[in-house]
Amino acid sequence: MNEPRQDPAAESRLPLAMHRVCSIVPLFLALVILVGVLTAAGVLGHWWEEYRLEQARSQVTQEASALRSRIEGELNASVSLVAGMGVLVGADPEIDGQRFATIAQRMMRPEFHIRNVTLAPDNVIRYVFPLASNTRALGLDIREHPVQGPSLERVMATRAPVVAGPTELVQGERALIVRVPIYEDDGRYWGVASVPLDLERFYAAVGLREVDDSGLQIALRGRNGLGDTGDAFFGDGAVFEQEPVRMGITFGVSRCEMAAIPEQGWRAQAALPSWWWWAWGGGALLLAILGGVVARQALLLRFFKYRLEAIVATIPDLGFVIDDRGQFREVFGGQEQRLYGDLRGMVGRRLHQVLPFDRAEQFLEWIRKALAERRLVTLDYQLDLAQIDGGDKFGPTGAQWFEARIYPLPPGLEARPSVLWLAYNVTERMQALAESEQIQEQMRHMALHDHLTGLANRALLLDRLEKALEWARRNGESVALLFIDLNRFKPINDEHGHEVGDRVLQQLAGRLSGAVREVDTVARHGGDEFVILLEGVDGWRAAERVADNIVASLDEPVAVDGLRFELSLSIGIAIYPEHGESADELQRVADDAMYAAKADRSRSNYAFGSPAAGSRAPG
Repeated sequence: MNEPRQDPAAESRLPLAMHRVCSIVPLFLALVILVGVLTAAGVLGHWWEEYRLEQARSQVTQEASALRSRIEGELNASVSLVAGMGVLVGADPEIDGQRFATIAQRMMRPEFHIRNVTLAPDNVIRYVFPLASNTRALGLDIREHPVQGPSLERVMATRAPVVAGPTELVQGERALIVRVPIYEDDGRYWGVASVPLDLERFYAAVGLREVDDSGLQIALRGRNGLGDTGDAFFGDGAVFEQEPVRMGITFGVSRCEMAAIPEQGWRAQAALPSWWWWAWGGGALLLAILGGVVARQALLLRFFKYRLEAIVATIPDLGFVIDDRGQFREVFGGQEQRLYGDLRGMVGRRLHQVLPFDRAEQFLEWIRKALAERRLVTLDYQLDLAQIDGGDKFGPTGAQWFEARIYPLPPGLEARPSVLWLAYNVTERMQALAESEQIQEQMRHMALHDHLTGLANRALLLDRLEKALEWARRNGESVALLFIDLNRFKPINDEHGHEVGDRVLQQLAGRLSGAVREVDTVARHGGDEFVILLEGVDGWRAAERVADNIVASLDEPVAVDGLRFELSLSIGIAIYPEHGESADELQRVADDAMYAAKADRSRSNYAFGSPAAGSRAPG
């Protein structure tokens, strides 16, 4: 390789130019890195805050959903319990105090949080259990009560259980009141059953008193089961104004709404830790310093080593540096004389002076494509080395296969835009690949064809038969199968030897192939048996024409080594779909018909399978 001579004046100016570039570029790069990293920190920080906010909402939703399930479960259980008592009273409207007390006592279980049980025939409380501390409720007309009256009106209007409250009881204290309408068997309104639930025990049972420990703020609204139109009755109602997780709680025809937020609010939950910004700021500064140092070192190396490293890093079997006009500026590599000759004589010449015009134009087009797109371009090509003008007489001759990689060199390395063309001789690999494909094709052919006659064997016949039947089923066509047996073939082998018998079979195979279309399949089934598959035919008539052609093909004796043999055949014919729907059925019918045709072996006969007509002599 010829090294370019350096200009002494340019060499003397190089340190000053390098000093300026190596001072300004690294500083600028450091600033870019600093700004870029801080910008990335801001973007990632915003994304992380949004992610943490979504995670927080998901966590709050999960915990609020569990709380809602417990509240609904407790309320619906109480509603069901009171509804059951209403059914009993409706069935026994003449209930007395003792019967009521027995039922009510069974309901006073701790897990139901019941303070007392009341029955109000005609909406006036007549029965209460336990009586102690609840005597003030006796005689109360619920409909006339200013606080509890509206809930009774809803019970009567909806004819369904209603949960009222929280409200102040006549006896004092606050409670949720489960009211269930009672109807007699004939549908007449009897009154109402009411069960106040101890509010504090209920809150404790569903976990509302433990909310503060879970890090949530919970608020409930919908007093008297009026949903989001009702007043707040638990927690701070302002929670509903802070983008909370909202969930409806349904019990019978009553409904309330729950809102949940983190204890410190959403933004506090999603805020990034302070170390995030310190870490990113310090990292940005460190990367900026390192980037500046690395850039300075890279610039220094670029002036002295870049071109040499580019060449050394891509040492090929044979390499060229070619400019955009197609001129060879350098040739290197290619030390393996088994694959290459000495091409150094091409330096300074152009593609059109070295290669045939068409090939030179093609190469120049690829070079300009690589330069225009500034990317690696690859191609495979065949080249007759005898056509190259500029090489020596040594090395390979004739057509050779090459794999080329064309990569644009960085601007400034050459006087004109240039590419590095790396050529790899892949002739041996291509030859090996072609031989491998040829061997595979030969093996595939041997696996599917009879070695003696070259006809299809049983495997190929069955495959084509299955495909033909599938096509015929879809398109409403017919398929014919002809089983053929050579009469009195054994004496030929016994009297003249198997070599003569094989040549007779080969001539017979040729005559059978000539009697059918190219799209039909002639197969050797084994020994002196052959099978013909006719696809897409018109059934009986086509099979009969082919059988007649086969019989006619044997009018001329078969001649082998001066011997002449008068041959006759027995042919059995099966037609799809008349004789069967499957390959096995058609083969069985054709085989049986072939044996039927053997009744007279003195001449060629063919017979259709049952229920077709029997055999018929050609004529």
